[in-house]
Amino acid sequence: MRRFVALLWSAERGHPDAAHALRARLEARAPGWRMLVDVPGLLVFATAERSGATRVYPLPGDVSASGAGVVLGNLFERGYVERFTLGDGAPAEVAFTARESRAVVRDGGRRLLGNYWGRYLAFLYDAERATVSVVRDPGGALPCYFLDHAGLGVYAAEIDDLGGLGLPALAAAAVDWSYVGRYLHFESNQNARTGLLGVSRLLPGQRREHGPRGAALTQPWDPVVVARSHVVDDVDEASDYLRRTAAACMAAWASQFQHLVHRLSGGLDSAIILGCLAKAPQRGALTALHYTTALADGDERTHARRAADYAGVAMREEPARHAELSDEALASMPRTASPMNYHYGLSAAGFEARLAQRLGADGFTSGHGGDEVLAAIAHPLGIVDFLQRRGLDPALPRFAMDAALLSRRSLWSVLAVALRRAILRRPCELRALLEVPPSRALAPSVREALRVEDIEHPSLAGAALPPGKWLHVFATQTPHIDATLAAPQHWLDQVHPFHSQPLLELCLRVPSYVLAIDGRNRGLARLAFSGLVAPEILARKAKGSGDLHHDEGARALLGLARNRLVNGALVAHGLLDPDVLVHMFDNETAALRPYMFTYLCVEHWVQSWSQKLRSP
Repeated sequence: MRRFVALLWSAERGHPDAAHALRARLEARAPGWRMLVDVPGLLVFATAERSGATRVYPLPGDVSASGAGVVLGNLFERGYVERFTLGDGAPAEVAFTARESRAVVRDGGRRLLGNYWGRYLAFLYDAERATVSVVRDPGGALPCYFLDHAGLGVYAAEIDDLGGLGLPALAAAAVDWSYVGRYLHFESNQNARTGLLGVSRLLPGQRREHGPRGAALTQPWDPVVVARSHVVDDVDEASDYLRRTAAACMAAWASQFQHLVHRLSGGLDSAIILGCLAKAPQRGALTALHYTTALADGDERTHARRAADYAGVAMREEPARHAELSDEALASMPRTASPMNYHYGLSAAGFEARLAQRLGADGFTSGHGGDEVLAAIAHPLGIVDFLQRRGLDPALPRFAMDAALLSRRSLWSVLAVALRRAILRRPCELRALLEVPPSRALAPSVREALRVEDIEHPSLAGAALPPGKWLHVFATQTPHIDATLAAPQHWLDQVHPFHSQPLLELCLRVPSYVLAIDGRNRGLARLAFSGLVAPEILARKAKGSGDLHHDEGARALLGLARNRLVNGALVAHGLLDPDVLVHMFDNETAALRPYMFTYLCVEHWVQSWSQKLRSP
């Protein structure tokens, strides 16, 4: 990934003194950093590519040598996906003309969001309107954090890159303890808040503009709007679109790398990605990687081998590793604006970096996000969605039976749900369906304050969506960049193709009752990828959980965890209950172990912010 720091301000308000000072400090980082854009109101500095495939796409312009801005990441034309048929070649490289750049800038990036896709951050300079803006792609693969300082908006992919810039807001670095308390339970957050007061994140599909009236935040790409537009509720049509869209997205991603390593779990999602990548035209080398465990609930070797054989891809088998939680290992984790789970970085990242070096691999892929995008659901609300959209349609009995099979409820109980929610219009407490009992180790004040509303995407508040689709949108907006967190020396280019914008948009437009066709979670995907994925994988109803492997790792950490947590900052700030913690460590470790690794990661994160920011 290419790291960046960008400074945005209203040129009509003059050139803030702070911009001069920050520019000088960033220029002093040469030659590791270089300036990409220097126009009134916009400075963009970036590093060379650390490894992997992200690119720089200049936006030519008539006013300045720096043009109309720059796009960082990977871009593909939307037309490639719309025209794609199996056997097509790789997509053409995107190169903006001056005319296209003007069109992108004039509408604030909407053209970029509509005519292109990929993983990117765009910095746009509109000389005519005297505005500058930043746009984040809908898949959210590249992070973007920002804070306001002395008339400037300061943006970066990594919060540590703002260290040494003399930013008072960051130097103070006050922890948002209410955010941390929620993270201990939900381990996720879909809104703009971070774990640091004064630091926000730009959400996928959002745009922040700086102009004469100050800074304004908009959501030009809105998942709720997408879910309500151009609905595809014909099963055959949706199946065909899904297969072709996935194949096109995988072909585009495969064209960016010389050698991809794909993490193959043995489940449906990773098998779909592998099957599509194997058929991609003009791809480089492709290797499947499967992590093995001999524990009863996690042995997926037979299924992974079958998936790899069916796709015609060689597979490596490696033993699953437990995370190392030494002080040295934790200190190697990059500083982040919010607490994160370091499991990948502390267990697999080092091995994968060495494997990539041996193989000459320059990228990794996974099936991450498949459950959310393809709808791995078990609720009966699809029948409510059906009635709200199609009424007493002749297909009602079929979809009612699907809902009963999916939720393992009787047909009559499903019809009763449909009557209450769709016919009588009684409210459906959707957020209650997302609530799970919190750990007793959380302090009572934290448990009492937990609300799904505080972590959900802002577009979902009051969204006029059928209940099943509301839950689907919620699931798709869960951030996924946490899974790639690793120490800088182990950083690898990670692509999670299920978050590709065309694929995400298509699944948002497909009703929940079609996504769960035949009464199976991800039912549409099982239909769409027949012939591309091994029949045995398509027919699976469940896969190994790996819970015993994680529990084994947690057992080994009990002594360390007791000392760090009972005497740590989370207890000191009233987020964990010390008496309950001690009791659970002494008597109920089985109830504590599922949460313990998260608590340890958050404890380290809090401790890391008790020190001054490290200078880069």
